[in-house]
Amino acid sequence: MSQQTIKSQEQLLLEQKLPQWRKSPLAFIEDMWNITPQPLKPEFKTAANILIENNEFDKFQSEWFEPFIKGLHLTWQQWAIFLGLEAAIAGKASKRISTSSGHGIGKSCMTSLTVIWRLFCFHNSQIACTAPTSRQLFDVLWKEISIWIKRMPEGWQGKFDCQSTYIRMTEEPASWFASAKTAKKDNTTSLAGVHGEHVMVLADEASGVMSEVFNTMEGSLTEKDILVMLFSNPTNLNGYFYDSHNHPKLKKRWQRFQFSNIDSPIVREDYNQDIIDQHGENSDEYKIRVLGQFPKEDATDDDGYAPLIHKEDIKEIDFPLQKKIRDNWIGTTIMGIDPAGGGTDETVWIVRDQFKAVIALKEKTSDKFTIANRTRTLADIHKVRPENIWLDGFGVGNDSSVELAKENFHINSLNVGDACKKDKNKALYLNRRAEAFWTLRKVLKSGFELYRDPIWRDEATFIPYRRNARGKIQIMPKKDLRKKYRRSPDTFDALMLTFLNPYSGMEVKTFTNRQRKTAEEQSNNNPTSIKRTSNNLNSVI
Repeated sequence: MSQQTIKSQEQLLLEQKLPQWRKSPLAFIEDMWNITPQPLKPEFKTAANILIENNEFDKFQSEWFEPFIKGLHLTWQQWAIFLGLEAAIAGKASKRISTSSGHGIGKSCMTSLTVIWRLFCFHNSQIACTAPTSRQLFDVLWKEISIWIKRMPEGWQGKFDCQSTYIRMTEEPASWFASAKTAKKDNTTSLAGVHGEHVMVLADEASGVMSEVFNTMEGSLTEKDILVMLFSNPTNLNGYFYDSHNHPKLKKRWQRFQFSNIDSPIVREDYNQDIIDQHGENSDEYKIRVLGQFPKEDATDDDGYAPLIHKEDIKEIDFPLQKKIRDNWIGTTIMGIDPAGGGTDETVWIVRDQFKAVIALKEKTSDKFTIANRTRTLADIHKVRPENIWLDGFGVGNDSSVELAKENFHINSLNVGDACKKDKNKALYLNRRAEAFWTLRKVLKSGFELYRDPIWRDEATFIPYRRNARGKIQIMPKKDLRKKYRRSPDTFDALMLTFLNPYSGMEVKTFTNRQRKTAEEQSNNNPTSIKRTSNNLNSVI
């Protein structure tokens, strides 16, 4: 059979199928990849049909469906979103669709199939795709689209020209394409520049995309056939994506889906348990990454920052009356040093054990020699071994650790801006500073105590955190803190440093007064041994 005959058959099939494909991306997916929705159990078909008739696709239940088979089925959650898309095409529902979900429900596959369907079925269609990071946009979405194009029947693959930032249709590449641009602070036009009869805007991890990007997009949406689709873990409590689900007036313009990954047939079985083990079932991380729900309604500012620590989290204790603090430590002691060479900041030394912490020393003006000398002296007083001393190694801190090393006193000097050591924490925290501060937050909420000082409650009010574009927890950078508050939380920075290695084997515990007294008595008899109890903070961190 000649190549010309093959082309004619393809053209005939296209003319026959195209009207149906335009109305139904589900029909397009079945014909192109032989993939169908996860089947309904017979006893639930009537209930599902009622919901479909009423455009209530978000009310499907996972138990209504037969087992999922990878490579043959769309998940029931993906099916629900595609049904919403078909309702939009038919004019029965809004053409703006916003999906909030837990981690791993298959949204990259969903968005990829949607982009391919829209490009293939609508002549001179233009699609603007964005995400807050290049990794999410190019390494995940663009790569996924390329994979699905290669799985199409051979005759159709040649219609697509996959480039680094564009996917163009070979027939009319200048006017028929999907573009990919990251949403950056200095570029609010990533969703602009698409014009024509058939336009689609797609934002992945939309919770991390700035409102300015969407505001620019709104100004360019002038055509009749426009689809807007947002997908994201719900990481932020403000912005365009948040408003699409929660704004009293704006949310009415959207079809809204919210899916938990507990109900997804494709999420790794141990993923949710990992989140519970690390953060607890009542944590924001569990709400965001598992349930697909927005975090608790903490007060946030215009930049999305909320207080990391509240004053009521601070539990203060009085200094001992009959003995010195150095005689009141239980078990291993750890020291944190936040160095300052001058200016408005202070050098602060914090010492803690498993139950409590004290401001051991504050010094207004320091240099590498005084920091080294004070550290040696305080380590001797509080019986802190060098390997249990943590110092912010930026600037004068690094010079101080070098001075100590000359005396064969080797402490931990590090950059708290470095990435976390454990892979699972790299996905949760922007850097080691955020990881340690989040650990501190959890132990304070669980009963860790601080020797009384007014600075604790004062500084607790200006340690803001937020989740960045990729959902990672970040603490406001020091330069921004100084700009906003004209100071830095030196004392809490030093305390934070003592939690940089929470997996070292040292437990942090909360005790009743009676348990504490028993622990102190045992510590006096054997300073290196503490009776373990089931009520401890090691499970927290």
